[in-house]
Parts: sequence; structure tokens; C-alpha cells
Amino acid sequence: MADTGENILISLRDLAKELCITPAKATYWVSLLNIVLIMQKRAGFMTADQAQLLREMANQVAGGKSPQVAAFHITGETKAEIIHQEKPRTDQSFRQLTDKISGIEDGLKMAFEVLLQDNRALHQEMAKMAGEQSAIMARLMPPTEPTRKIIPWSPPPAKDPLEGLGVWEKIWTQFVQPEKMRRYDS
Repeated sequence: MADTGENILISLRDLAKELCITPAKATYWVSLLNIVLIMQKRAGFMTADQAQLLREMANQVAGGKSPQVAAFHITGETKAEIIHQEKPRTDQSFRQLTDKISGIEDGLKMAFEVLLQDNRALHQEMAKMAGEQSAIMARLMPPTEPTRKIIPWSPPPAKDPLEGLGVWEKIWTQFVQPEKMRRYDS
């Protein structure tokens, strides 16, 4: 609370705590009640009479009324938006509306038929292309017959120099003349 001489000012924050509402809600209710806050050191203050109006509003909102209705009952003024009522439809506008809807339905039916025809054509073309692709793949694949085994060339094996010799001659050649055991290609 602040004292300005004659009037006692009540802080909006303190009043919100007293009424068990948030400061933001209190600020909203103050705007609905058209109360002008007195600002001192970045804090909003109001007179005791204005605080009493806010207390009445809190009681009415607690009773189930909306803040706009409570503010209207307290001040007699309203800040509610004007609700525009639609003109009742005449028979002519109703007919125009049904004609427009039927035109839209006909257009949608035609568009759906066109889509179906295009879809069928695409399916036929895809089937044709799949057949062509399988024919091309068959031509590109390697043959399925077994391949011949290719044997690389190699010279014929050379004759064994110890062939035709007896046992003692083979032993003699192995220990005394081992150079005679070499195989030659010619």
C-alpha cells in the first residue's frame, strides 16, 4: 500500500494475491473494468474504490460468470465484440448454393473419370515396358550353357635319365655323378 495524502493506493500485485488470482488475470480484469492504474516505480496502484470493484468482479467470477459478463454487470459498459448475425438464406440463394454444389460434384466426377482413364493407360504402358525390359535383360545376360574348360599349354614332361638303369647303376649315379640325373627337354 502507498499513501498519496488523501487516497490510499493499493498495489495490483497485492490485490491479486488477496483475491487468489494471477497478476496477469488482475490486469485483464482491470482493463475490462476500464480502471486506469497509477504507475509508481514500475508498479501499478489503484484506489480503494477501484479495488472494491475488482473484489466484486472476483466474487461474480467465482459465482460462475465470465469476466466480460461480470464487468458488464459492475460497470454497465461492455467491451465485447459485436456479433454479426447472418441474414437468413432466401430460396433463391439456397438454389444458387445447391446449383453451385451440384456443379462442383459434376466437376469432381469428371476429374475422377479422367484420373481413372489415365491410371489405366499408365498401367498398360507399365506392363508393356516391363515386357520390353525383361526381353532386353535376357539379351544382355551371359549365356546359360556351361563353358568349356580351357587348359593352358605346357611343355611335355622330360624323360627320366635313370629310366632303364639297374639298381646299382642308379645308386652309383646318385652318389658319384649326380649331374646325369638332370632332365632335359630335348
